[in-house]
Amino acid sequence: MENGKWKIDEKIMKSIVKYLREVSIVVVGVAITLFASQWVADRGEQRDVAYNLDAIKMELEENANTLQIVIDEFLKPVIAYSDYLSSRERSLLEPDSIAKYQIPVMSHVMLKVTFSRSAFEAFQNSGVMHLMKDRELLLEILNSYDHLALMEQAFIKEHEILRHYFMENDAPKLNIVGEEAELQLNDTVPLYDYYKLGIPNDILASTEDALLQLQTLVDRL
Repeated sequence: MENGKWKIDEKIMKSIVKYLREVSIVVVGVAITLFASQWVADRGEQRDVAYNLDAIKMELEENANTLQIVIDEFLKPVIAYSDYLSSRERSLLEPDSIAKYQIPVMSHVMLKVTFSRSAFEAFQNSGVMHLMKDRELLLEILNSYDHLALMEQAFIKEHEILRHYFMENDAPKLNIVGEEAELQLNDTVPLYDYYKLGIPNDILASTEDALLQLQTLVDRL
């Protein structure tokens, strides 16, 4: 009986071992499949993040170029005018010198600044944003677009104020005689108070700071 019982127990044990071996193979197979699926999904998600970040980088580079143009072609020319007004009393200002600054002043007055944000909005709406692992970089991106939005509003307000005042008081007149037309410059000092106070210098400083921040962020992307 002892030997017979042992043979039965041995058969049962072998069956159990075989069953456990088969189950373990299935479990390992499922685990590998799940791991591979998750790995593929993670790779796909990070590829989506990288694609969106590349688009944002290009957009921020475009916005940085816009700021550089504003600085070089609009702000710096009127800084010279502002410095000229600050260097002497109003009674000592020379009409010829004032006249040569009217075109830069008109360009500044008519300046309209807008920044691109379509890539950023696509990033927000795609649901990819929450997949980004570098939360510090994400925060910098969010802050940069918030800053650009505030700057855009500030430029719009400045444009509206300057344009209204300039057109009412200082704008050159277009004289048309027959088929000929000439631009008659005013003998006023365009936007004297605004430029005398050096406000464009403050705007230039804040614009240069914004440009530097954008360039630093672009380098990180």
